[in-house]
Amino acid sequence: MFHGGTTRGFMNGANFKGDTSHYEPQVSSYDYDAPLDEAGNATAKFRAFREVITKYRPAGAPALPPVPAAKPSRASAEAARPARLRRGYGERPARGHPRPARAPGQPAPDAARRQGAARYSGGKPGPD
Repeated sequence: MFHGGTTRGFMNGANFKGDTSHYEPQVSSYDYDAPLDEAGNATAKFRAFREVITKYRPAGAPALPPVPAAKPSRASAEAARPARLRRGYGERPARGHPRPARAPGQPAPDAARRQGAARYSGGKPGPD
């Protein structure tokens, strides 16, 4: 693996081939020892590869391009107060997007959606 990226967004999950005997979980992956990190920055391993390539390049070959400068890391911030989600979150789609599938109790893969979020709710009877 040359790039140490992860499975992003809603693309993580499992392969499901129709019955429970073929359920194959797919966990997120990250290669901590890749030549490029998740942001695409060169790592020590990248520089080591480059040294070996430089050492064994044919005489008269053009110079290797410079290693790009590392991208700045993102700063994190804390919210001053917790934000509340509006009531009915997920019920009104954004403009130009289809309405969510409405099928009570229907698992997300059966809702004919390739990606997105499913909102499940329900109750559990408790002691009287």
